Amino acid sequence: MRFILLSLITFFSWKGMLAQSDFSTAESLTAGTSKTGTVSPANRYYYFKTLLPANGTVTVYIEGEHKEGSAGSIDFYAYDKGKRQIAVKYTLGNKNINKGEKFRDTLRLYSRDADSIYLLLYQNSSQTFDFKLQYEVLDQSTNDPEPNNDFSTAAPIKHKQKIEGLIGYIANGVTDRRDYFKTLLPTSGTVTVFLEGVHTGGGHGALDFYAYDKAGRQIQVKYTIGGKNVSLGERFTDTIRIYSREADSIYFLIYQNSSQSFSYSLQYEVTDQNINDPEPNDDFPQASPIAHQETRYGRIGNISNGVTDRSDYYKTFVPETGTVKVYISGIHTGGGAGALDFYAYDKQKRQLTVVYTLGGKNIGLGEQFSDTIEIPSRAADSLYFLVYQNSNPSFDYSISYEITRISPNDAEPNDTPEEALKILPNDTLYGRIGYVANGVADRSDYYRAILPADGTVTIYVKGTHTGGGAGAFDLYVYDKQKRQLTVKYTLGGKNISLGQQFSDTVRVYSRAADTLYFLLYQNSNQSFDYAISYEVLDQSANDKEPNDDLPQALPLLYQEVVRGHLGYVADGVTDRSDYYRTILPADGTVTVYVKGTHTGGGAGAFDLYVYDKQKRQLTVK
Repeated sequence: MRFILLSLITFFSWKGMLAQSDFSTAESLTAGTSKTGTVSPANRYYYFKTLLPANGTVTVYIEGEHKEGSAGSIDFYAYDKGKRQIAVKYTLGNKNINKGEKFRDTLRLYSRDADSIYLLLYQNSSQTFDFKLQYEVLDQSTNDPEPNNDFSTAAPIKHKQKIEGLIGYIANGVTDRRDYFKTLLPTSGTVTVFLEGVHTGGGHGALDFYAYDKAGRQIQVKYTIGGKNVSLGERFTDTIRIYSREADSIYFLIYQNSSQSFSYSLQYEVTDQNINDPEPNDDFPQASPIAHQETRYGRIGNISNGVTDRSDYYKTFVPETGTVKVYISGIHTGGGAGALDFYAYDKQKRQLTVVYTLGGKNIGLGEQFSDTIEIPSRAADSLYFLVYQNSNPSFDYSISYEITRISPNDAEPNDTPEEALKILPNDTLYGRIGYVANGVADRSDYYRAILPADGTVTIYVKGTHTGGGAGAFDLYVYDKQKRQLTVKYTLGGKNISLGQQFSDTVRVYSRAADTLYFLLYQNSNQSFDYAISYEVLDQSANDKEPNDDLPQALPLLYQEVVRGHLGYVADGVTDRSDYYRTILPADGTVTVYVKGTHTGGGAGAFDLYVYDKQKRQLTVK
């Protein structure tokens, strides 16, 4: 009976000794509650297992008393749930103590994720200790939603939303090194990211920040957030700007690659917002409409999903003929120093003009520019404008245009004699020449005049140079069969420049009443506004035509005075002969009186012939 009782006592004592002696028999422990126990040569290991209620610093409080044996101490170990050692403290109380003495110690396990861990009190000598153990989780802060360790698990973050997180914390041997966040930018602009946090565990260190586009291409990186390594309990703040972003999805990554842990907050907003141009408008078919005197706002050089918005096209119908004056102003919003370029095209996509480096110089972040581009000599027609950026800066800009140097235009088409516009004597018509529409310059303006009388056709032309280099235009005069009668090159007598004026008078002598054509012609790159008019001078009474041969001779009475013109030209034919027939009232000496005025042509004279009724010449002067 005594043997059986001894055996039972021995059995129960062994079971008690083994109750907390390994991981599998670890005693449960909850935060904030205390547990007591004993370690001794007979029971060297005392394990506790707990599920941490939160991420943070596990702070373990241990106190005890030396109960038996020589001077000594006990040790403390901590393990994760995979039984990997995560902390050790030899010689609790920091010294060996004697029987009856007490010790107290506090141990901290930094950077722990909420997970299961084991705590072990260990005695490896001949002493016996009673102890009391308790822990709490300090330095708690809101965690980011896990898992968010790669692009596919990125946590959502909204514009201006503040998200708090933890990084560098460890669970089951795995360090949380990456926190990904994904957002859809609400508008184009500068993405300004605000980061702040506190060092919660480990040695000196810092976090890094990365940004990626929606295809996972890196678009920004900032190493050592806050600009320096910080220590336990120190705080950091930083602001990171990601310039020139179109409204699109991007990712943020908070990264920690060493032994530190941090709690942090992350927030962003899009700054430098302006009204954006309607996208896509990256080529001619997508060109955005812009009306006369309308101001459009746009952005260029911004990036979306790895693609830079380099080209903004606009299309307009120019409502008047004149000088197209384009106004562009803007501000540098991101990237290195640089500038924009401007192109203009006609409706067939032929380049009309280009201005490189708007504003005249490269500018840096936050600097502004303005420029004015003139496209002279444009007829009313469709045009394209292109704002172009071929480097890494981005810009916000505004663009508008107006038509200047507008004056009444000639009715088109009047480019051939068949299309010639009718012009009356003393009537002033206004026109333009040298203007371009759809790649075709208006070089010829024809006018048709029906002369009311014989005389000197006097043509008045005056005008203003409205575009292009120094130059002039010409005047041609044709008869009704399109035979050239005269030409005046370089009206005004000299080439003139933009804004200068000229006037000229061209005379066509000895014209019989007939149809004439006037041609204003410009064969270079200038344009002009002009006014044209004419009158017939040196008019006098004419003889009745035809009287060009003997059968057509006009009657001339005794002592009658008749008036006529000679040498005048109509339709390419010169009136060279005027015949008169008279019946002498008596025998005697016939005295013929002739007087006249030279009305055209070079120095000269004309002749008088006298014939009898049989057409025999009697005399000549």
